Amino acid sequence: MKKLFGFALAAMVSVSSIFAGALDDMGIYGKLDLGWTTGSVRYDVDGFSGAEGFSGFELYPALGLEPAATKFEDKPFDLTFEAAVDMIFGKVDLYDSAKVTAITPAVTAFFNWHFEDSDSAFLQKFVPYGGVGLAVPIQMVKFSYKSLDAEATQAAIMKGDFSARIYKDEDYNSTVVGFDLTFLVGARYALTDKIEVNAETGYNCISMNNWFIRGGALYRFK
Repeated sequence: MKKLFGFALAAMVSVSSIFAGALDDMGIYGKLDLGWTTGSVRYDVDGFSGAEGFSGFELYPALGLEPAATKFEDKPFDLTFEAAVDMIFGKVDLYDSAKVTAITPAVTAFFNWHFEDSDSAFLQKFVPYGGVGLAVPIQMVKFSYKSLDAEATQAAIMKGDFSARIYKDEDYNSTVVGFDLTFLVGARYALTDKIEVNAETGYNCISMNNWFIRGGALYRFK
């Protein structure tokens, strides 16, 4: 038992050392973008399912990784990666009261082009990029509408109000988990060695089918 515990401890230390060593050579940044998005969202309520148009605001926090293996020091480009939790808060065209909240874990790979050897000071700090990613949108639609309250209407008719039509509010909630491919293009500009601003636009397809435009800033931790 002691040998097994010792082996497990040694393995944990070894893996931790390898992971720490990998992080030593890896760039890490945090990013926060705000944006606008429009497209379609899926719903499934009481056997009725489909997709409806929506539009809303987007909050996009992400953690970026820049591995040493994909920096390609002798090339004017590199590959970086982001893990994000995209959040959308909007209105659905289904009914005036319909709201959508979409929480989307996502991973994206970026191809970045650099102009570090340019004679232009602006271009040396300017990086255009394109990205392809995978996302799992959790689409939550909530809406209500007025429906005829048959029981209350019947009671009113029985009391002599033959023209009575009494309505009640019906609330519905739908949660649909989907799968999306993301395609985007954008650019960023370095204000300092640590802080950069960015803007990007793109499209999610398969489940949500939404176009987005967003911008913000990122901070380089290392």
